[in-house]
Amino acid sequence: MIDLNEVERRVLDHASRDLQDELGRTPEKIRRLVEIHAASAAFLNPGFAINIEALIAELAHAASVWTERPSVLSDGRVQPWWVERKAQIEPMRFWRRYRRYLEQEKGHRDKDLDAVDEQSDVIIDRIKNPTTPGEWDVRGMVVGSVQSGKTANYLGVVTKALDAGYKLVIILAGIHNNLRAQTQERVDEGILGFDSQRRLDPSRADYRIGVGKLLKTPDLGSPPSITPLTNSAENGDFTDGVQTVNVSLSGGTIILVVKKNVKPLSNILDWTGVVAGQLGHHAAGSRIANVPLLLIDDEADNASINTKDRPGTHDSETNITKINRLIRLILNRFEQSSYIGYTATPFANIFINPEAERDDEGKDLFPRDFIVNVRPSSRYVGPAKVFGYLGDLDAGIEGASPLPIVREVDDHDHSFPSKHKQEHRPDFLPASLKEAILAFVLTCASRRARGQRKVHNSMLIHVTRFIIVQKHAKELVEEELRRIKRAITYDKADHPVWLDLQELWQRDYLPCVGGGVNVGWNGRFENRMVRHG
Repeated sequence: MIDLNEVERRVLDHASRDLQDELGRTPEKIRRLVEIHAASAAFLNPGFAINIEALIAELAHAASVWTERPSVLSDGRVQPWWVERKAQIEPMRFWRRYRRYLEQEKGHRDKDLDAVDEQSDVIIDRIKNPTTPGEWDVRGMVVGSVQSGKTANYLGVVTKALDAGYKLVIILAGIHNNLRAQTQERVDEGILGFDSQRRLDPSRADYRIGVGKLLKTPDLGSPPSITPLTNSAENGDFTDGVQTVNVSLSGGTIILVVKKNVKPLSNILDWTGVVAGQLGHHAAGSRIANVPLLLIDDEADNASINTKDRPGTHDSETNITKINRLIRLILNRFEQSSYIGYTATPFANIFINPEAERDDEGKDLFPRDFIVNVRPSSRYVGPAKVFGYLGDLDAGIEGASPLPIVREVDDHDHSFPSKHKQEHRPDFLPASLKEAILAFVLTCASRRARGQRKVHNSMLIHVTRFIIVQKHAKELVEEELRRIKRAITYDKADHPVWLDLQELWQRDYLPCVGGGVNVGWNGRFENRMVRHG
């Protein structure tokens, strides 16, 4: 998405809303709506620049994007409740802030916001209403494509669950510290509104982030109260020290973001045992009543599966994996709990034994109550679209051709032979990889030339299964990137790097520009496109 000033954003929003009421979304109608609202905005806001052509292109792109409704497989045990309750809990402070944040800070358009809203509605309608009395537990699964916005989806579910009355939220965020910390950062921005590393020092200028910056929003009411017991530091997991913090589940809402590791999960189990005693239950370690738990299991096919389950074998400690056991014990500690596993590869979860149950741990994590398939938007580009796939006429599946962007390379055998051991040391990068790095530089530059500055750019280089060999490859890539940076910064247009960039641009990029973005005068490659754009 392009960078917009305040006036341009309002023009785009008004034109987008009017376009939703139009029967046919033709280029002529899009241009007419943008020009009408741009003329009005220019009159009311003299001095502001309005790039009409850029707004027309942005709206045309947004109008061509669509998202299918999620498909649901449910046993019907949980009756729909969310739509009816929504009207009773307005203004839904957690969700409204999160939606406003996605709109204002992340630049999501109405269609994207509506998709997150609708998808999270479908999912939360399948877990239990937290105000339901008595004992209950729900097990479900959400299936989404790789890198299609699953984190944004479950953050939307969490915000609505908090608005509905869930008191404790636990997010299992992968098996590595950096992934857990990244997820905590997303929670800080989208739910907490403050930097969890600095929550004890709110006087700092960088304390408030994300939804926390939406203070002047009278329609949303005062910021909701929520306490994190983890933070975004690499070592900010639920440690031994954290579990001794005197925080009661009988008070405000609590959220934890932990990695799927035996130690933090054991700490949570110990902490809930102490909390049970504090809440006045008969004994520490007894089940906790009237504290609805929502447990989100990200990448639910990884580490959560009980790979030791053998139906019919002796029911001993050796018949269950440690992480699976701890997740089930945590769920079983609460009389009211909802478990949602998120994954792009649901096969292992579907084949969990639905009858598996143990005295202490209770039922296994089989998604017995519902499975929701969240389809990506039409703009999603995944492996199937890039690489294509073979059809199956018997199954009624038509094949798909790959995009013309995949190229096989044959110059890698010396640096990265197909078969090598961890002692292998690559001494130079193959020419194809060097060209790929140049292509990445050009892609970043052309995106910035389009005005897409607040966007992520990443390049994945995976050439070996050995960590030590990958580290050596990383060193070679970093040196190559430094060489390119030096040439772009200090050298003239006749330098080999500039010539290679120009040749690559003319061969691979110019044929794809067409009537789109104008980079450089008359479509020519120019030094300043990379230097300044």
